[in-house]
Amino acid sequence: MTNALTALLSPNGGITPELIREIEAATIARTEDLHAVQTKIHDNPQLAWEETVAHEECTRYMESLPGWKVTRHAYGFDTAWSAVFDNGAGPVVGFNSESK
Repeated sequence: MTNALTALLSPNGGITPELIREIEAATIARTEDLHAVQTKIHDNPQLAWEETVAHEECTRYMESLPGWKVTRHAYGFDTAWSAVFDNGAGPVVGFNSESK
C-alpha cells in the first residue's frame, strides 16, 4: 500500500496498521474478480447517465459478496447504486467512485 494511502487512513483516524493490512489483503484476494468487473466496464464504454453495463456489473459483483446490502437504482438515478456492510461496530468507511 502506498505511503500516501497509509498516511491518509491512519493519522488520528483510528484505522490501525493492522486494519490497513486487512483491507489490503482483502483487496488483493479479490484482484481477479475486480479485474473482471473492470474489464467488462472498459469493454462496454457508456456516457453519462447511460452506464447500464457498469451498473449491472458492479451491483452483480457486490451482491455476490456475503453481508453486503445492495441498492440498485439508488437515490432516484437509474445508474446509481449503493452497497452497505454493517457489522454494528467499528469505524465507518465510505468510498465514492466517479469518473469523467
